[in-house]
Amino acid sequence: MTKPQQESPTNVQETVTAKNFSISEDTQGTARSGNQIRYAVLTAIIAVLALLTFVVVVLLPRWVALPDERSSVATPEISSSSVPNQSPVVGITDTATSSGEAREDTQERLRAALEKLAMLEALQGDEWAKTELFDIRVRIGEGEKAYRENRYVAAQNIYLETSGRIDALLTQVPDMIVSQLDAGNLAISAGDSSAARSAFETVLKIAPDNSAAAAGLARTATLDQALALVLQAEGYERTKQPAEAARTYREALKMDPLLTTADAAVQRIERDQRQRAFQSAMSDGLRALDDDRFSVAREAFSRADALDPGRVEVRAAQRELENRATSFHVERHITAARSAESAERWDAAHQHYSAALKRDARLSSAVEGQTRAALRRRIDARMLAYLQSPERLVDANVQTEAMQALADARALQAAGRRITAQIDSLAHSIQLARTPQEVALHSDGNTLVSIIRVGRLGAFVEHALKLLPGNYTALGQRDGYRDVRVEFVVEHGVTVPIVTVKCSEKFSFDS
Repeated sequence: MTKPQQESPTNVQETVTAKNFSISEDTQGTARSGNQIRYAVLTAIIAVLALLTFVVVVLLPRWVALPDERSSVATPEISSSSVPNQSPVVGITDTATSSGEAREDTQERLRAALEKLAMLEALQGDEWAKTELFDIRVRIGEGEKAYRENRYVAAQNIYLETSGRIDALLTQVPDMIVSQLDAGNLAISAGDSSAARSAFETVLKIAPDNSAAAAGLARTATLDQALALVLQAEGYERTKQPAEAARTYREALKMDPLLTTADAAVQRIERDQRQRAFQSAMSDGLRALDDDRFSVAREAFSRADALDPGRVEVRAAQRELENRATSFHVERHITAARSAESAERWDAAHQHYSAALKRDARLSSAVEGQTRAALRRRIDARMLAYLQSPERLVDANVQTEAMQALADARALQAAGRRITAQIDSLAHSIQLARTPQEVALHSDGNTLVSIIRVGRLGAFVEHALKLLPGNYTALGQRDGYRDVRVEFVVEHGVTVPIVTVKCSEKFSFDS
């Protein structure tokens, strides 16, 4: 590790404050935020400081008060020439300070350097800055040697130098954690579980509560098994077994849910399967459309849309389906309506034209056909009503209405055989209704006879008159006798029996 540049004594911090140390980590989506890591490491440092304060303040002066009594074995005796790239110390210069004051100042510098060294050791510095720590301990040993030789200024400069170097290492801790986390994640991506485990374990030695390192270390426990399943799944893909490949990839994800290669493979296989199902549904729909099987085509296109919503080709196929279905059904209804017109089945024709207009309200041929069928249907219904009940024609009002219906029917253009026959039948019925028939009446010469809605006929023995077809009632009256009523019907083509009207039941006046 490259040594930090040595600072002059005037710029070296002699006391350690919380702002000198901050630890952050690049969570890459799984680690804590930098502030949480700084807080965790700072808490560890404060705990170490609390322990060391007592040792350094109370015991250290006793250890350094008699430097000649300290064993030189504790720190390697290596000359300053053995420290690589060591710049000459430019620090405290000899002044008129008394020997006692210089001794105390030197002890204070040493105490500060040892406090910082303890912090670095608590952060497992020997794991990630072994060479640098060795050099620092050597320099501290050289400072002690200078102290024992009463070269206090030289000793103080050495302690200030080592404090600055330790400060530089402490400031590297956050970046080192980030670097180790990155190295661990890269090793996982490369399938190197051993290197990943080493990187995450290094972070956990420095920051035991680092969640990103803990999560990464946990992944290394199953990484090799998960990667073996990935290789097996890739083999299934090469042999065209996508379902088995997807199942194996999912097993790998159960072992390591963060295994991006397996997750991406599952998504790719599912996407390919959806695409194949989509193409199959579209093919089914297009074949059904060509065969005019519109309901089957509609279901197939809906299935394709559910597999891949919003695809342009699905929307185009659905529009084509609706257009062709509309044209097909409209044409079928128009054909049926015209066939019904030819057979003068006006009710059926009207229904088919109306059905066509429901699918295409602007279709002029259907509009005209519906209007024409509606008129013919009304006339046909009126004609049938009179023909099925010709007896109603004897009524003057009904006869007038029938004459109007007959005129409307005769005004039709391109009248068919059915309406022509109806016109002839109704005209004949009206003519018969207007032709009287001869009726013979018999009585006893004493009964006064009258016919309701016709008039009085008087007393007679025989009487003949002509009546229009219809239902009639003859009334007979005679003093001292009960009245009689005789109903009879006059019909064309039917001989009317002799109608006898006479009062024969005499009233009885016995008391």
